[in-house]
Amino acid sequence: MNHQYSLSLEVLKREEELFKIFLISRGIDSVEWEIIKSENPEKLDGLLTMFSDYYLNHLLETHRYYLLKSSTLISALRLDDSGISYFQLKLENILNDQMNTHGTLQHFNTSYTQSPKEHLFQLIELGYQPVESRYFNDLALKYAEQIELK
Repeated sequence: MNHQYSLSLEVLKREEELFKIFLISRGIDSVEWEIIKSENPEKLDGLLTMFSDYYLNHLLETHRYYLLKSSTLISALRLDDSGISYFQLKLENILNDQMNTHGTLQHFNTSYTQSPKEHLFQLIELGYQPVESRYFNDLALKYAEQIELK
């Protein structure tokens, strides 16, 4: 099944620079973009769907690590061919970008129940963002230390 993806406005705003490059590469300048937004909803929907598909393919090709941070949770994951490996730290508090926090750390793996692209779309919509591997690796090291102590 060929699924059509449409990223949320929050994701589109976060990826505004990449979206501008996408439009420019298709010969659409800012004036034409404003006309499309106000006068051509079908073309607008088509462009947003094309960008969403482009963005997800780009992420699948270039990023394996993703992070979700909130005041109560840090969730770092790695996408592999066979599934997703998660480390989740339920926090007592969070200190900026530092991983020096206290909380309950869990690890689990899951197989894809849908296509990797569909999983990635859902993760992005939940707020996961592509990151470098250090977040995942930091939590993996903390988890290794935790299970060694038991």
